[in-house]
Amino acid sequence: RVRMDDGCGKMLRPANLELVTELPTTSLQCGSHSSTCSAVGSSSRPLSLSVGMRIEVTGLQARPELNGQRGELVEWVGSEQRWRVRMDDG
Repeated sequence: RVRMDDGCGKMLRPANLELVTELPTTSLQCGSHSSTCSAVGSSSRPLSLSVGMRIEVTGLQARPELNGQRGELVEWVGSEQRWRVRMDDG
Protein backbone atom coordinates (compact mmCIF):
# COMPACT_ATOMS: atom_id res chain seq x y z
CA ARG A 1 0.00 0.00 0.00
CA VAL A 2 2.65 2.51 1.03
CA ARG A 3 5.11 3.41 -1.68
CA MET A 4 8.67 4.56 -1.08
CA ASP A 5 9.60 8.11 -2.11
CA ASP A 6 11.01 6.83 -5.39
CA GLY A 7 7.82 4.82 -6.04
CA CYS A 8 9.54 1.44 -6.29
CA GLY A 9 8.66 -0.26 -3.03
CA LYS A 10 6.03 -1.45 -0.60
CA MET A 11 5.62 -1.84 3.17
CA LEU A 12 5.01 -5.48 4.06
CA ARG A 13 4.48 -7.48 7.25
CA PRO A 14 7.10 -10.15 7.98
CA ALA A 15 4.38 -12.82 7.76
CA ASN A 16 4.02 -11.96 4.05
CA LEU A 17 7.70 -12.45 3.21
CA GLU A 18 9.69 -15.56 2.35
CA LEU A 19 13.43 -15.63 1.83
CA VAL A 20 14.63 -16.23 -1.72
CA THR A 21 17.62 -18.56 -1.94
CA GLU A 22 19.52 -20.31 -4.70
CA LEU A 23 17.16 -23.23 -4.11
CA PRO A 24 13.36 -22.99 -4.37
CA THR A 25 11.79 -20.46 -1.98
CA THR A 26 11.41 -21.81 1.56
CA SER A 27 9.72 -20.60 4.71
CA LEU A 28 11.78 -18.97 7.43
CA GLN A 29 12.97 -21.04 10.38
CA CYS A 30 11.74 -19.69 13.70
CA GLY A 31 12.75 -21.54 16.83
CA SER A 32 12.73 -25.31 16.63
CA HIS A 33 10.00 -25.66 14.00
CA SER A 34 9.39 -24.39 10.48
CA SER A 35 6.98 -21.48 10.24
CA THR A 36 6.66 -17.99 8.89
CA CYS A 37 8.24 -15.46 11.23
CA SER A 38 6.32 -12.54 12.63
CA ALA A 39 7.39 -9.35 14.33
CA VAL A 40 8.25 -9.50 18.01
CA GLY A 41 7.48 -6.58 20.32
CA SER A 42 6.55 -3.08 19.26
CA SER A 43 9.86 -1.89 17.87
CA SER A 44 12.10 -4.92 17.40
CA ARG A 45 12.53 -6.52 14.01
CA PRO A 46 12.45 -10.25 13.33
CA LEU A 47 15.92 -11.70 13.84
CA SER A 48 15.74 -13.94 10.77
CA LEU A 49 15.38 -11.04 8.35
CA SER A 50 17.86 -8.27 7.64
CA VAL A 51 18.45 -5.42 5.21
CA GLY A 52 19.61 -6.59 1.80
CA MET A 53 17.96 -10.01 1.92
CA ARG A 54 16.03 -11.13 -1.16
CA ILE A 55 12.38 -11.99 -0.52
CA GLU A 56 9.24 -13.20 -2.25
CA VAL A 57 5.82 -11.82 -1.31
CA THR A 58 3.36 -14.46 -0.14
CA GLY A 59 -0.06 -14.72 1.49
CA LEU A 60 -1.41 -11.25 0.69
CA GLN A 61 -5.20 -11.25 0.55
CA ALA A 62 -5.93 -7.58 -0.13
CA ARG A 63 -3.41 -7.43 -3.02
CA PRO A 64 -3.08 -11.04 -4.27
CA GLU A 65 -1.51 -9.83 -7.52
CA LEU A 66 1.66 -9.07 -5.51
CA ASN A 67 2.04 -12.68 -4.32
CA GLY A 68 5.00 -14.30 -6.03
CA GLN A 69 6.74 -11.00 -6.76
CA ARG A 70 10.30 -10.57 -5.51
CA GLY A 71 12.29 -7.75 -4.01
CA GLU A 72 14.93 -6.71 -1.48
CA LEU A 73 14.53 -5.70 2.16
CA VAL A 74 15.47 -2.03 2.52
CA GLU A 75 14.52 -1.06 6.08
CA TRP A 76 12.57 -2.29 9.13
CA VAL A 77 10.00 0.32 10.21
CA GLY A 78 9.26 -0.53 13.85
CA SER A 79 6.41 1.94 14.23
CA GLU A 80 4.57 0.21 11.35
CA GLN A 81 5.79 -3.33 12.19
CA ARG A 82 6.62 -3.74 8.50
CA TRP A 83 9.59 -4.07 6.19
CA ARG A 84 10.17 -1.53 3.48
CA VAL A 85 10.75 -3.63 0.36
CA ARG A 86 12.16 -2.47 -2.97
CA MET A 87 10.27 -4.56 -5.51
CA ASP A 88 12.10 -5.91 -8.56
CA ASP A 89 9.40 -4.72 -10.93
CA GLY A 90 9.16 -1.26 -9.41
